[in-house]
Amino acid sequence: MKGGCSPLCPCEFPNWKPQIICLAALEEVEFNGFEGEDHEFDLLKLILGCAPMLKRMIVKLSQETSASNDGCTKIYNIFEACSSVECDVYGNSGLMLGCFN
Repeated sequence: MKGGCSPLCPCEFPNWKPQIICLAALEEVEFNGFEGEDHEFDLLKLILGCAPMLKRMIVKLSQETSASNDGCTKIYNIFEACSSVECDVYGNSGLMLGCFN
């Protein structure tokens, strides 16, 4: 979130990362303005691990995030490990940078 998290945001609590959450009905998720922060990668992994019905994940990079930086490589590595979900990455210009399935 731009400007920081809202009050009681789960990422403000140090023990949220190892949690298991139930996202049984989640089929599609979209991230807008992905900046490549560690907590964003943790959230990607958490969703991929807790949403058995997930069919598609879309990540749209922020203006500050370049398609050639380490963040994109990390996203690609996470998506390659989850072959059952269609994963699309878009640059800040709207062009698709990669599709994994």
